Amino acid sequence: MENTHEFVDTDNEEAQLRSVYLHPDYWGNGIGTKLFNEGKEKLTDNIDTLKVESLAENEIGKGFYSKLGFEQIKQNKVELFGDEYETVIQKKELD
Repeated sequence: MENTHEFVDTDNEEAQLRSVYLHPDYWGNGIGTKLFNEGKEKLTDNIDTLKVESLAENEIGKGFYSKLGFEQIKQNKVELFGDEYETVIQKKELD
């Protein structure tokens, strides 16, 4: 859990999805959704919420997670390589 961000409440059955990356040539074919679903199946039964953080300017990434049922819950700022970036945190309740 040492790499989990502070916006994830590990005491309350939450987990962090780090990312799903797919080469643009394969976007729109359902592969990203299949990857997500395979990963979700590997979660332990006690996890009932997933959170993911994306760059605010990443419209494609945010849209992908929205299609999977994630909802934006807050905005954040992170420092990467000495620069500050706006991010969006999205959350999905698992079935």
